[in-house]
Amino acid sequence: MEELKELSGGQDLGESGYTMADAPRPSKAKVEVKGAGETRLNGTYNVQFATKDRIEFTKQDDEQCQIFWSCWKDEWVMLIGDYKMGSTLYRNNYRPNWKADVCHGCPEDNWQKWFGKDGSPSIRLIPEGAEGVEVGEKGKAAELAGDNVTDVDAEAAAKPPSPSRAPLCISWLTLTSPLGLA
Repeated sequence: MEELKELSGGQDLGESGYTMADAPRPSKAKVEVKGAGETRLNGTYNVQFATKDRIEFTKQDDEQCQIFWSCWKDEWVMLIGDYKMGSTLYRNNYRPNWKADVCHGCPEDNWQKWFGKDGSPSIRLIPEGAEGVEVGEKGKAAELAGDNVTDVDAEAAAKPPSPSRAPLCISWLTLTSPLGLA
């Protein structure tokens, strides 16, 4: 253990083997899934685990229904553990900032159907401290999330998508020699 302490610059790693800055923080963030073609996925999810490498949400009344992101897959996945052998039903390639994003960066839209039924899901974020907030109280929920948005739908239609969620464009440049050497 002393060797680990020396390698970490003298910081106390504790029993878990990581610094307090990298420790998973307890969270009460929730999300609500609506409109999924796989109707079993619709409902409210609680965060179970959140670190920089993995974020997991499970459905309140059905733990087999999961939404998670892992650095290994580098994408958000929606699945049902005991359905279609736990295959990915819907996916989203948004990369979260787990400490700064509301609800650990769970994407609200742009879910792609993978092995699920038609009808891509949409997600409503329920940030920490916003329990019991109804749909009509969007202003309070946005205020708790740190936003100034009161009408989310009108605001989203008025502004362009954020650069962090915009698709990456790659172009190629081909160079050839005028000497004709191969």
